[in-house]
Amino acid sequence: GDKAVVAGGSGEVESKKKKAKGKGEEMLDKMRAAGRPITPQMEKMAKWMDQMEAEGAGDAPMLKPGDASMASPFTAKATSVMPCTDIIKQGRSTLVTTVQMFKILGLLCLSTAYSLSVMYLQGVKMSDAQATLNGMLTAALFFFISQAKPMDQLSPVRPHPSIFSPYFFISLLGQFAVHLGLLIYMYNLALAETPEGDRLKADSEFKPNLVNSVTYMVEALVQLSTFTVNYMGHPFNNSISENRVMFNVLKYMAIFLFVLLFDFIPGLGELFGMVPIPQHIRIQLVLLGCGAFGFNYALENNLRLLFPARVPPEKGYMSYVSGKEQPPPLSKPLAQKKRD
Repeated sequence: GDKAVVAGGSGEVESKKKKAKGKGEEMLDKMRAAGRPITPQMEKMAKWMDQMEAEGAGDAPMLKPGDASMASPFTAKATSVMPCTDIIKQGRSTLVTTVQMFKILGLLCLSTAYSLSVMYLQGVKMSDAQATLNGMLTAALFFFISQAKPMDQLSPVRPHPSIFSPYFFISLLGQFAVHLGLLIYMYNLALAETPEGDRLKADSEFKPNLVNSVTYMVEALVQLSTFTVNYMGHPFNNSISENRVMFNVLKYMAIFLFVLLFDFIPGLGELFGMVPIPQHIRIQLVLLGCGAFGFNYALENNLRLLFPARVPPEKGYMSYVSGKEQPPPLSKPLAQKKRD
């Protein structure tokens, strides 16, 4: 009799084991009942889920306190809302950096497109040393722009959320018009001083002459001006003077171009494929370059004030705090308690 009971008990245990299914197998059964196809990857995942459930010892949690999870990089253990403001500040910094990089890249592409099309057909070319220096400088400055850090204090001013705004396109076209006017004027000025025999044709190889030298100096000044004017610092990122590496690169590059323009170091111009530039062209290049920089700087800052980022309408609690809307009336029980 006892053996029969034991046998019966073991049969019940075996039947319970057969009836008990893991969550993975249950998921597959539901999919079969719904007529959905089951792939080998699904079966493999269901088997993996059942194994994890068996290893969890029934009611034991699959993830124990202290275990790593995919949400750990976004988890803050602070007891205040400061992590939320940090996320907003870093997000604004990233947005501002992306927008200004688009604008700088657009200005450089427009200037380069004009130089490689119209100016190239006029016989204007760059030496290997000039092209290498410009390319390395552009890559370095783009890298240093991305190293900008957000401000410690969250600003009430909002950044422009997209490049599709009047501020962006007016600033882009206005600065390009100034750069283009400076380039054309200095080209014509150098062309008038260049003898007929020294002028190059479109299909000729590079040869140092006055037109190439002046054009290269203008393009280098435009490059420095573009990065300096369109760097957006406060109130979202640290200023250009606080971004020490980028500030030093711009400063030393400006000094280098000044030395190259006035030929303070003999032989340096020949190394970069340049010829001596007449004194009156040097003075005009410096004065007009500074004037173009000042105009573009004023244009950029005034456009930021004239076309600020759109502020979304206040909703919910914020509309009551600002006083634009009246709070909803209290219900009768709450109103009675407040009077009591």
